[in-house]
Amino acid sequence: MVEPVTLRELQHSLMDYLQCGDRSAEHLVAEQPPISAQARLSIYESAYRIRLHQALETDHEMLAWYLGDDQFARLTEAYIRANPSTYTSLREYGNALPAYLRRESPYDGMPVLSELAAFERLMLDVFDAPDADRSGLTELQARPADTWPEMRIRFHPSVQLRQTRTNAVLIWQALKESQTPPEPDVSLQSNWLLWRGIDRLSQFRSLTDVEYSLLDAALAGDDFATLCERLLPFVPESDISGTVLDYLLNWLEQGLVRHLD
Repeated sequence: MVEPVTLRELQHSLMDYLQCGDRSAEHLVAEQPPISAQARLSIYESAYRIRLHQALETDHEMLAWYLGDDQFARLTEAYIRANPSTYTSLREYGNALPAYLRRESPYDGMPVLSELAAFERLMLDVFDAPDADRSGLTELQARPADTWPEMRIRFHPSVQLRQTRTNAVLIWQALKESQTPPEPDVSLQSNWLLWRGIDRLSQFRSLTDVEYSLLDAALAGDDFATLCERLLPFVPESDISGTVLDYLLNWLEQGLVRHLD
């Protein structure tokens, strides 16, 4: 007779079987001839791994297309073995995939794969970010001019910045549009802005080094005066405040700004 166990003990035994191959769970599963307890557990294990594979494929559709079915299946099987799930939601399971691709052979020799996976996870973060009100030109116009130097820009929660050293984003974009992707380029440094627009659609665009620097500083909480100082090496002093204002107006128009402090 099997000694009674708590639900928690049963769950942990089952997870030990699924993730570590611990066979101690077999005696907790009832026989249902002609299918043995071991066979029933094996069926569940296969279904569990298939679901993890499907979750990774759903979250990384373009990476899967880029690698092809066979190579992506080998990648996900290796990732699942190396990264037993510690999450209660499948949404987070692929969080370590970019680092895995950057670290593990043979993928570590193909940096475009890690950056492609990282970009797709950022797109998930943009899509899942909390909603929030957005500021517009009216709020800026209502602000007294003498308070502008200490003004800080607070951004919508979906706003993300990313720097890449390959053409992974261009590959993602080509695949998304059902076009032949370009050959990998590991010497193409680019800056990217990602956000969820006013229409609730995820968007992205490339940034110049100047705009990336300004956005990075603004996201970190620098005030308007400090943002202007950042442009000293790039813009004539007489044009600096107008240049920063132009960027701010553009950010307001695109729905990047939550409010102005």
